[in-house]
Amino acid sequence: MIQLSSIAPGTRARLVAIVGHGGFRRRLLEMGLLPGTPVRLVRQAGIGDLIELEVRGCHLSLRRSEASELLVEAEGSGPEPAGRQDPDSDSVGRLATSGTGR
Repeated sequence: MIQLSSIAPGTRARLVAIVGHGGFRRRLLEMGLLPGTPVRLVRQAGIGDLIELEVRGCHLSLRRSEASELLVEAEGSGPEPAGRQDPDSDSVGRLATSGTGR
Protein backbone atom coordinates (compact mmCIF):
# COMPACT_ATOMS: atom_id res chain seq x y z
CA MET A 1 0.00 0.00 0.00
CA ILE A 2 1.17 3.50 -0.81
CA GLN A 3 -0.15 6.99 -0.21
CA LEU A 4 -2.27 8.39 -3.02
CA SER A 5 -0.18 11.56 -2.97
CA SER A 6 2.92 9.58 -4.01
CA ILE A 7 1.66 8.04 -7.29
CA ALA A 8 2.35 9.55 -10.70
CA PRO A 9 -0.27 11.39 -12.76
CA GLY A 10 -2.21 9.00 -15.01
CA THR A 11 -1.77 6.09 -12.61
CA ARG A 12 -4.82 3.98 -11.87
CA ALA A 13 -5.13 2.52 -8.40
CA ARG A 14 -7.61 0.91 -6.04
CA LEU A 15 -8.41 2.55 -2.71
CA VAL A 16 -7.45 0.30 0.19
CA ALA A 17 -8.03 2.49 3.26
CA ILE A 18 -8.68 6.02 4.51
CA VAL A 19 -6.57 6.74 7.57
CA GLY A 20 -8.12 10.18 8.25
CA HIS A 21 -10.50 10.75 11.13
CA GLY A 22 -13.82 12.39 11.85
CA GLY A 23 -15.57 14.65 9.39
CA PHE A 24 -12.88 14.42 6.71
CA ARG A 25 -13.10 10.64 6.53
CA ARG A 26 -16.89 10.69 6.65
CA ARG A 27 -17.09 13.25 3.82
CA LEU A 28 -14.81 11.15 1.57
CA LEU A 29 -16.93 8.08 2.24
CA GLU A 30 -20.08 10.07 1.37
CA MET A 31 -18.48 11.11 -1.95
CA GLY A 32 -17.96 7.47 -2.89
CA LEU A 33 -14.36 6.94 -1.84
CA LEU A 34 -14.93 3.51 -0.35
CA PRO A 35 -12.32 0.77 0.05
CA GLY A 36 -12.07 -1.11 -3.24
CA THR A 37 -13.03 1.93 -5.36
CA PRO A 38 -10.88 2.44 -8.47
CA VAL A 39 -9.30 5.90 -8.70
CA ARG A 40 -7.04 7.64 -11.22
CA LEU A 41 -4.67 10.47 -10.43
CA VAL A 42 -5.40 12.98 -13.20
CA ARG A 43 -2.82 15.64 -12.32
CA GLN A 44 -0.99 17.45 -9.59
CA ALA A 45 -1.02 21.25 -9.58
CA GLY A 46 2.39 22.73 -10.29
CA ILE A 47 1.67 25.64 -7.96
CA GLY A 48 -0.02 24.95 -4.68
CA ASP A 49 -0.74 21.52 -3.36
CA LEU A 50 -3.88 20.33 -5.17
CA ILE A 51 -4.28 16.84 -6.61
CA GLU A 52 -7.06 16.05 -9.09
CA LEU A 53 -8.58 12.57 -9.01
CA GLU A 54 -11.09 10.76 -11.17
CA VAL A 55 -13.46 8.68 -9.05
CA ARG A 56 -16.53 6.96 -10.49
CA GLY A 57 -16.47 9.24 -13.55
CA CYS A 58 -16.28 12.45 -11.49
CA HIS A 59 -13.30 14.71 -10.90
CA LEU A 60 -12.36 15.54 -7.33
CA SER A 61 -9.60 17.81 -6.02
CA LEU A 62 -7.86 17.22 -2.71
CA ARG A 63 -4.98 18.85 -0.89
CA ARG A 64 -1.77 16.82 -1.02
CA SER A 65 -1.96 16.42 2.78
CA GLU A 66 -5.47 14.95 2.45
CA ALA A 67 -4.43 12.65 -0.40
CA SER A 68 -1.62 11.32 1.80
CA GLU A 69 -4.31 9.93 4.13
CA LEU A 70 -5.67 7.71 1.35
CA LEU A 71 -3.85 4.42 0.97
CA VAL A 72 -4.00 2.79 -2.46
CA GLU A 73 -2.64 -0.16 -4.37
CA ALA A 74 -1.58 0.69 -7.92
CA GLU A 75 -3.23 -1.44 -10.60
CA GLY A 76 -1.00 -4.22 -11.82
CA SER A 77 1.10 -4.12 -8.65
CA GLY A 78 0.38 -7.70 -7.68
CA PRO A 79 0.32 -11.09 -9.36
CA GLU A 80 -2.58 -11.79 -11.73
CA PRO A 81 -5.18 -13.89 -9.86
CA ALA A 82 -5.59 -17.45 -11.15
CA GLY A 83 -8.38 -17.90 -13.66
CA ARG A 84 -8.23 -14.32 -14.99
CA GLN A 85 -5.81 -14.83 -17.86
CA ASP A 86 -6.85 -14.13 -21.45
CA PRO A 87 -7.36 -17.53 -23.12
CA ASP A 88 -5.91 -16.13 -26.38
CA SER A 89 -2.62 -15.43 -24.62
CA ASP A 90 -2.01 -19.16 -24.16
CA SER A 91 -0.09 -20.53 -27.16
CA VAL A 92 -1.29 -24.09 -26.52
CA GLY A 93 -4.92 -22.92 -26.70
CA ARG A 94 -4.25 -21.16 -30.02
CA LEU A 95 -2.64 -24.25 -31.51
CA ALA A 96 -5.56 -26.42 -30.46
CA THR A 97 -8.08 -24.07 -32.10
CA SER A 98 -6.09 -23.06 -35.19
CA GLY A 99 -7.93 -25.55 -37.45
CA THR A 100 -5.05 -27.60 -38.81
CA GLY A 101 -7.51 -29.86 -40.67
CA ARG A 102 -6.76 -33.08 -38.80
